Amino acid sequence: MSRKAQAWYLDLVAGMFIFIAGLIVYYYANTNLSYDDKEIYDDISRDAESIASLLLTPGYPLDWDSETVEQIGVVTGQELDEGKWLQFSAIPYNESRRLLGTQHDFFAFLAEKNESVINITGLCGIGNPSVIAGKDGDGNCLPISMGEVRYADLAKKERYILHNGRVAKAVVYLWR
Repeated sequence: MSRKAQAWYLDLVAGMFIFIAGLIVYYYANTNLSYDDKEIYDDISRDAESIASLLLTPGYPLDWDSETVEQIGVVTGQELDEGKWLQFSAIPYNESRRLLGTQHDFFAFLAEKNESVINITGLCGIGNPSVIAGKDGDGNCLPISMGEVRYADLAKKERYILHNGRVAKAVVYLWR
């Protein structure tokens, strides 16, 4: 009787054990990564939802300006208050992130139903300075493109708001 077959049998068992252990480690690591990614995106999405809702309030105090603001809100009654929008733009970016309750980057703007960005008091949007909200020769805002911004996760939330008696979309982008 030959002992060579027994040696091969032990090699097979050891190889299968290593292979199965590798699969378990890979599956465990891969599952944890996707769970963490989902958790991060959920956090960003919740923040974007909160900011979009917060902006559609009057803010606090009701007659706030960039110096006295405790809570940012740009609506008076049911319509955009262009004065508050202008005051919002005067708040330093990191301070506005703190007031909005997020550590993530943001950009907010208003858009028509046809997706064209609305120029409000000379501003096409407010937020992260790396998002360039340009204007054409007539002073009309160009479409906002997030394609040039580096981000790991991006959330977009929209709310409807009145602006000059017409329905517009308040859009908030949030990313890390």
